[in-house]
Amino acid sequence: MIYFILSFLLFINSLYYEIFKKKKQKKILMILIIFIFSFSYKMGTDWIEYQAFYENIIPNTRISDLFLSGNFYFYGFEKGFVLVNMFFYNLGFNYEISSGILIAVSLYIIFNFTIKKAENYYISFYTLIVFCLFTVCLEPVLRQLIAMAIVILSFKSLEEKKFLKYCFLIGVATFFHFSAIICLLFYFFNNIQIKQKKFIILFVGSYIFLMILPIVVQKLSNISPIFLKYTNYLFNEKYGSARNRGILAQSIQVILVLFYSYLIFSGYNFSSLKRNYLKNMGLIYIVINFLGNMLPLIHRFSYYFIVGFAISISAISNLNPMLSKRRMRSKKIFVLIFIYSIFTLLLYKQVYKSPLNIYRYSNYKNYFIELIKGNLDKNFYEKSNEYKRNIDNLIESS
Repeated sequence: MIYFILSFLLFINSLYYEIFKKKKQKKILMILIIFIFSFSYKMGTDWIEYQAFYENIIPNTRISDLFLSGNFYFYGFEKGFVLVNMFFYNLGFNYEISSGILIAVSLYIIFNFTIKKAENYYISFYTLIVFCLFTVCLEPVLRQLIAMAIVILSFKSLEEKKFLKYCFLIGVATFFHFSAIICLLFYFFNNIQIKQKKFIILFVGSYIFLMILPIVVQKLSNISPIFLKYTNYLFNEKYGSARNRGILAQSIQVILVLFYSYLIFSGYNFSSLKRNYLKNMGLIYIVINFLGNMLPLIHRFSYYFIVGFAISISAISNLNPMLSKRRMRSKKIFVLIFIYSIFTLLLYKQVYKSPLNIYRYSNYKNYFIELIKGNLDKNFYEKSNEYKRNIDNLIESS
């Protein structure tokens, strides 16, 4: 319920801005969102692995262990992430507080950048929550969230055309999640103009490529066993293209692609806050998000593009500026209602689409509220044992 109360508050503020051109309560709302998503308690599933690492591995780890190891990873984690965990552990913070601080700082960086770059940043906030932050924060997908925040810090260097500084910050981000290396491409986005025709070619070409990719990989795996592991990614239901969507579902997805691209080409293109690299990130996100339903493996990469998408679809004030004020206001309200209706349905689906999601997302708990109520578990074993067993049972039965 708390997620939908939040969506209602964001909708009201979005509507208020579009009608009166005034922004209010930005700090209050931002703090509320950060508090809700940073300090959740026993939500998601990834926290089990993170907390086990924090409480069982970090206490016995020395800095020399990291540097003596020739591998990029340490117990499966990037070394930058390990160092940050060592820092918080040595300060005496428990897992919940340390992870909460890391999520809160990351969210502040993301939201602060969004406030500066978006016209109606309430729409951007909701877009970020629905398409990324809901799962990234509640699970949490902690390493990639930190990497996302560092990438966003690097955008100042991108705008100032400081290539070496930009590369350095992206390099730092890879020490939290190596997938951030893809963000080196963003530096060149400012010089690329993606118009409607190019976008259509990009979308259709990517779709055709992913349609034939499983066939090509399967043929190659028959020739050489080196390709066998890639067939697992492509045909496994968890990672690959085993998701077959019906004609209706695909049609709805295509309509949404057209709608999102319309918002960018007809809205953000005429915004005084427009940045070309953010526009291109938004357009590429639309393609990746669509294709991610066919190949979920690539969905994780979309997180780095989401900020551009969230910012570039928020400029609905610029749609059809030649209309009369009355007709323009009616159109903006209609578009706003449509956006929030679609996004709220997507959020509802994330929370209630399966018994597993209902178990790990629907019953929101906050660390500080549980602390005040005296409902915190005594230790990690007590906290995780039954919870993990229930999660495993739900996964097996699904």
